[in-house]
Amino acid sequence: MTRRPASPHRSSRLLALAPATVLALVALTACTEGTETDTRPVSSADEFFEVVESLDAVEGIDRIAVDADDVDPAPTYPQPSCGPDDPTPEPAAPPRTVVHLDDEADSVALRVAERAILNLYSDHRYPDGPPQMTMVSGRFRVDAPRFDGYSRAAAGSGDGTAALNLPQLPHLADLPDVEGGALEDTQATARLSPGTDLRDWLLENTDAPGSVRLDVTASAATGSSSCSDDSDDAAALDSTASAEPSTTRFSFSLGSDTAPEAVRTLFETADAGGATVLAGSVDDRTQQRTEQGDLQVPSVDDVSALHDALVTQYGAAAQDGFSVRTDDGLTIELGDGADSLDDVLAAHTRLTDAGASVRRIEMNNGGVAVTVDDSDGLQEVVDLVSDADWPLGPDEPVEVSHRDLHHYGADFEAQAWPAHRQTIAALWDAGFTAVLTGSGSRGAGFGLSIGDAAGPDVSQPAGRDALVTALRNGDWPGRASIAVEHDGDRVSFTSTATGTADRTDDSRYGEDQPQPPWARELLATWDATTG
Repeated sequence: MTRRPASPHRSSRLLALAPATVLALVALTACTEGTETDTRPVSSADEFFEVVESLDAVEGIDRIAVDADDVDPAPTYPQPSCGPDDPTPEPAAPPRTVVHLDDEADSVALRVAERAILNLYSDHRYPDGPPQMTMVSGRFRVDAPRFDGYSRAAAGSGDGTAALNLPQLPHLADLPDVEGGALEDTQATARLSPGTDLRDWLLENTDAPGSVRLDVTASAATGSSSCSDDSDDAAALDSTASAEPSTTRFSFSLGSDTAPEAVRTLFETADAGGATVLAGSVDDRTQQRTEQGDLQVPSVDDVSALHDALVTQYGAAAQDGFSVRTDDGLTIELGDGADSLDDVLAAHTRLTDAGASVRRIEMNNGGVAVTVDDSDGLQEVVDLVSDADWPLGPDEPVEVSHRDLHHYGADFEAQAWPAHRQTIAALWDAGFTAVLTGSGSRGAGFGLSIGDAAGPDVSQPAGRDALVTALRNGDWPGRASIAVEHDGDRVSFTSTATGTADRTDDSRYGEDQPQPPWARELLATWDATTG
């Protein structure tokens, strides 16, 4: 078909109309682009809870807004307390209305209630935000709404609300000796009543019906803490626990045909190896790896017997899920990596003979974490790990921490430690023991971070001079990225051991603020000492 040429007069008219038309189109595009028209009816919290209260599975509603953490029963169990260095708890949830579910409601009524609640969230708009509520059924709670991550849900429209799984509540309610718990879709948590032994409870209740993953903890008054080696109480590294260890946490699937046998086998295997199960987990047998455990033995001399028992029961490949702790603070992450247990224990013996406290050894990558008293201890450790007959590999990581601050640590491959030993030793000798190392940034070969948890005050001339002198004495190879922190401020730069500061950056943790005076003075002092 032949296209007819456009009339020049028609083109002129189009050009004449173009400015106004374009402006209108631009305005229309600006108003509609990226905007999704929500045609759902507007609703309110009052209307929402009026419908909720009419549901057969709902016994009543407490419209006095309370913090979710104040709702009875108690909220999701707390993590086992590990002392003063526990992280600050998250802020309390916003006020929620309490919806009391009928304890006698069956799964059908609960399923109907859940569908109605989800429809209320998804089929209406709530200008003031989706109504917040905590549903309580016996000793368990369910918080709503929970979102599945879609953008409209994130915007507070109520769309994309995740499942509540309310029909599981009767199964949870039938569990004995539970002080409180929570249900979140396919995950549930339960805290046992004080005086209830978790091991005995598991052996009696892992055949319970249901279809959720249950994470159970012993009451804080019952189980001993299974704290990790991250506790900041250095004295704990040299002392044994006063209480007998016991199981404090365990995870399994309700309704699993294999869970009862798997739980029994795990405890019996630990018994055969002379160990206590501090925490454990079993999955369905269809999973590739089904058992995991955090086990405790009295001393490092008892690790081999436990290792043999685990290999006999589960095979060498299954060890990846197990760790072993000793009463004196050592943790060995078991595995089927290149390093044998004999090599790991030989490395432990050499380090302890040199006066170091070994906190962690990982069989899969040969990683070692030790704590020493001072820079002399650091030098001894470096001599050991850089020796040709070091039992673990030369490319495997070794972390060395000062006893005063073992949350901090310098971490290098064993073969790289000799090139960095003087830098860390010089910082420690100057009092800067809050040192962390890592991969380099901005073209640097490694990273060095100096915190303000210990050492001279870098906001004062004497402190800045001490830090610069210590770093200059380090004589590290290549270029390092260096970060110094003080009182919420941070300055970073890259440099060689003898060069000037390059690629400087400073921040106040996200705030757009000018560089603090101490940072300017520190960089000036650094540049004044080149060569």
